[in-house]
Amino acid sequence: MRAASTSTESGAWVGVENNTMVNVKAQLGYTAFLPCSVRMIGDKQISWIRRRDWHVLTVGHYTYTNDQRFSITHRDGDDVWTLSIKYLQARDNGTYECQISTGTGIVSQFVNLNVIVPEAFILGNSEYHVETGSPINLYCIIEQ
Repeated sequence: MRAASTSTESGAWVGVENNTMVNVKAQLGYTAFLPCSVRMIGDKQISWIRRRDWHVLTVGHYTYTNDQRFSITHRDGDDVWTLSIKYLQARDNGTYECQISTGTGIVSQFVNLNVIVPEAFILGNSEYHVETGSPINLYCIIEQ
């Protein structure tokens, strides 16, 4: 792993550690926020790539996928470029790469997205028999 670059020439970056990994967990059906922290990128652009198929999802503020669930968020002066994935699906699970192409190569940060699928079950027997009008208590457990 390379140390963080401290170049301040035009179009360079500061504070980026190459090949770092961040883990993000998000629940199925909700929105995942994948962060990429970069400072002083000058005229360089951040790209987000989905590693399972090498699909370029975003470059700068532009989205390069027909899947409307993907979007990029960045505010001027902020150090974070966030890839958002709405309505998470199980197939969204995996590694995403945030990268900057430079004159000397590519600097990358990786985000491993773990899509959590909740499981629900009722405690006790799988079958109950009760008389009409009789009370019954069921206890539902939801995990993850």
